[in-house]
Amino acid sequence: MAWPLAPAVVLAGVLLFPSAGAAQTAGAAPAESAAEVRERLRDRFAIGFERPDWTRERPSPFVTIRARRVAGYIAFVPAATMLMLYYFRPRPYVIAWGVAWVALGGLLLILSNDPRDLRLHEFDDGRDLRLLQGRLAVALWGVLVVAFAAFARFGTLWFRAPMAVPRWARPAAVAVAAWFVASAFWLGLIGIVPITFLLLWLLVAGAARESFRVARRHRFAGAWLIGGSFAGMLAGQIVAAGHLVWAGGPTVVTASLSYLSAVWGAGIAFGMHLLVFEDLTAELRDANVQLGQARDELAALAITDPLTGCYNRRFFADIAPHELEQHRRHGVPLSLLFLDIDRFKQVNDTHGHEVGDQVLAALGGVLQARTREADFVFRWGGDEFLVLLSAEDADARAKAAELRAAFLDSPAARALNGLVDLSVGCAAVPPETRDLGPLIERADAEMYRRKRGQNGGATG
Repeated sequence: MAWPLAPAVVLAGVLLFPSAGAAQTAGAAPAESAAEVRERLRDRFAIGFERPDWTRERPSPFVTIRARRVAGYIAFVPAATMLMLYYFRPRPYVIAWGVAWVALGGLLLILSNDPRDLRLHEFDDGRDLRLLQGRLAVALWGVLVVAFAAFARFGTLWFRAPMAVPRWARPAAVAVAAWFVASAFWLGLIGIVPITFLLLWLLVAGAARESFRVARRHRFAGAWLIGGSFAGMLAGQIVAAGHLVWAGGPTVVTASLSYLSAVWGAGIAFGMHLLVFEDLTAELRDANVQLGQARDELAALAITDPLTGCYNRRFFADIAPHELEQHRRHGVPLSLLFLDIDRFKQVNDTHGHEVGDQVLAALGGVLQARTREADFVFRWGGDEFLVLLSAEDADARAKAAELRAAFLDSPAARALNGLVDLSVGCAAVPPETRDLGPLIERADAEMYRRKRGQNGGATG
């Protein structure tokens, strides 16, 4: 679609270069040189065509970057992420570490200013206020350094612990801040810097110790990383301070150790975030374990009689088809025992239901203690119990006699002086049995025959 612009371009050429157009059409006059065209246009339109001086227009290839200012801005990144993590993990140690990183970002921004701008060492007969401003900035720097180390240590102290601030902490914080401000007016740097580094080293040492304590107790990699980074930062600063004093001023060694602090700071930041996620993951894992245990307890309550600890009839309906399949397919022997406590109603009427519950619990304990893990004991209802034994008929009848003797020897039965007894009926399960109902009725009928024989015809 560029062809509609052609007439406009031709017209502009004719208007701007009329002589050139005439020469090309007539072919009589020679063409003008470029210099002559520029001269003629300069006279007509007063337009300057001088070549620009690109050496002056081009930006400088050198860009000044203040590393401490950049580091200060970067320090606000972990501060922001920590404060965001507090929304998902509202724990005291998370907010403490977030505040620590805010303090670190502030102190690095203060250090990013040029000392010559702060005029820390010049004073013009009391009229130069920039000296006082510089000293107050250094005082604020000292406060932020102590705040960073203090909140970093509080974070390690508050890990999986309540937010407890020692009583001496608040008065100490006020005293340190007051000292720094007073030093800005009267003592200068000598009253701020040494105290700042001394408090920094003490608090960082405490943070490293508490981090290692958390690491040993909970086995979290983030805590090991935090403790190691704090220890490395402390060692580097002490070595740098010693070398500074020994050399009489800053050297390449002290500068290298100072830059190494950035590495330790990155390790601390990564370790803090890692520890938050490890703590959250561990809590979720513990919650899942507790949830599983609660689910198992509920499942056990659904199939267990709370008084005797035996299985209930609901579980019998669930387990009977499986046991019959094992019996039919693999030839596992299977027998039923049907048990009933003699004169149990008389026990309740004479001694009360609490004693009756003790008798039921005693029988349930005997049945579970005297049977194998492959056997199943059910409270069938009232004072009736059912035992599903992996045994032949003869072994099952021997087990019935053993269970009766053990029950009569229990403290609950002996305390009634022979008032109670146990009647047991037995029924062997044929291999092709698909329904245990008729066999239960057969064992129940045999149990009643034994009850009448033991009680002289009474069935109570």
